[in-house]
Amino acid sequence: MGVLAVVPEESAHLDSPEQFHLLDIFASQTALAIERAQSADAAREAQLRAETEQMRSSLLSAVSHDLRTPLAAITGAASSLRSQSQQLSEDTRHELLESIESEAERLSRLVNNLLEMTRIEAGSVQVRREWYPLEELTGAALTRLDRVLEGRKVTTSLPPDLMVSVDAVLFEQVLWNLLENASKYTPAGSPISIAAWEDNEGVAMEISDSGPGFASGEELLVWDKFYRGRAAGACGAGLGLPICRAIVTAHGGRIDAANQPEGGAVVRIRLPQPGPPPEVPVD
Repeated sequence: MGVLAVVPEESAHLDSPEQFHLLDIFASQTALAIERAQSADAAREAQLRAETEQMRSSLLSAVSHDLRTPLAAITGAASSLRSQSQQLSEDTRHELLESIESEAERLSRLVNNLLEMTRIEAGSVQVRREWYPLEELTGAALTRLDRVLEGRKVTTSLPPDLMVSVDAVLFEQVLWNLLENASKYTPAGSPISIAAWEDNEGVAMEISDSGPGFASGEELLVWDKFYRGRAAGACGAGLGLPICRAIVTAHGGRIDAANQPEGGAVVRIRLPQPGPPPEVPVD
């Protein structure tokens, strides 16, 4: 461990066996304390390595299938178009092109979620808050999800004058992930509702659906990285909702999931506001 040097003061002398015995005990206890500290550091490093390895395995397990599936679909459709273009009907060619486009979008969403989570965990995400109409942010997210929500009735209950102080890019990503998640875990064509209001705590928002809801205990698990819902056929890396929680938390808010008494799932967002919004002239 090292060397212990004891230098007595000029008036002191180390000449009795009891004094040397006491020094020996002191040195032994000091060495044990250092060993315990080193063992604790080694244990922490081992735990960190184990957690890193577990996360790496979870990431590979979650992502490998979701990367291979769209890539295989894109490759297969492109190969058919290249080798059998003359034999295929116009409708079949159109279906193959639509398949390439939809699978490419799915692949893009997966890669975007992976990059977003990496940025968040690296602490490189900076929240640039400004005042925006919530109706405008919701409309932008719905427009981006036009293809995903096709055939569904989306009901909104948003006060037209409700303003929120958020990072528009990040908060729109929250809405995008929640709506895409609602469409993924509910039957095709089932409705989705979006509501928001203002109270003493700030702004509250709810996104609800009429699907099967969360399985027992899933309301907390869905916020864990790489956790995927138990619904049959569900795809994704399990990063959408953890990204939502990280972004909402960065805004000083909270986000929770629950089942509705009448059936279906609901995700609730609470956003504190820094003060009253600025006056916006009415056109």
